[in-house]
Amino acid sequence: RIKSIPLEISKISERMRSIQVELEEDKTTLSQLRRCSDISNEISMLERQKEGDVEGLKDTISDNSFLLQKFDAYPTLRGDNYVNTIETLADNVRIKHENTREESDRASEELAQLQQTIG
Repeated sequence: RIKSIPLEISKISERMRSIQVELEEDKTTLSQLRRCSDISNEISMLERQKEGDVEGLKDTISDNSFLLQKFDAYPTLRGDNYVNTIETLADNVRIKHENTREESDRASEELAQLQQTIG
């Protein structure tokens, strides 16, 4: 019996070391899972925010469609490329606005010249 006690103690000690290693591995795994969960929650939050922003953008476009029609701009939001669509739309409206302003300036100059000629 005396010889078997040290052997049992050795086996139990080895088992305890094995359990400690498993426990450390489990703690590491748990930490990684928590980090992944946090990242997943952040992604979900950003997706909800994006959906809200897209809906807000669609509402803004819908609310201002009469202004866009003045510039023959009819935006269509498809896919996930909303930024490029809006930037292109803004550029088109800006160009048309500049062209209209230039035409107005020319017409004003012509009117001023006509008024000088008449007057």
